[in-house]
Amino acid sequence: MRTPEGEVAGRRPRTGMEYLEDLLPRLDRLVSAVEHDRENSASAIAELRGVKNKMLLAGNVQLITANFLWSIDFVVPFASVLVADLQGAGPLVISTDGTGAALGAGSLQIPVNAFACVPLVGRHLSISGAANKPVFVAVYTTAQSPAFGVL
Repeated sequence: MRTPEGEVAGRRPRTGMEYLEDLLPRLDRLVSAVEHDRENSASAIAELRGVKNKMLLAGNVQLITANFLWSIDFVVPFASVLVADLQGAGPLVISTDGTGAALGAGSLQIPVNAFACVPLVGRHLSISGAANKPVFVAVYTTAQSPAFGVL
């Protein structure tokens, strides 16, 4: 016979620890389900934004004028950028503010015929260098290992 509290008459009442031990498998399944839903939601949002393989942009961009040459904004909280000077457009200045060619905080200079892969702190990217030269740019939504070198 059970008591109103759900305990069997003649047995000692269950402790709080025993209740917790019974709940742990259920909590584990619940956490797994929430994580699975979060992963699927992030994947769906990336698909809607046009993100494939965690890459926002990849390809050559043409530097056009002498001052503010090329820029783009991204609607992501974090990104990494790879810039490669394949045809001598450098020295290139990569900047994460709207000024383009200003060296300082948020800017990096890449020598002629070199490349760099760095975190993008902010959502704006601008590149300046020699006019009418193509530069390869790849922007990722995830952190990439920092890299620098000469082509």
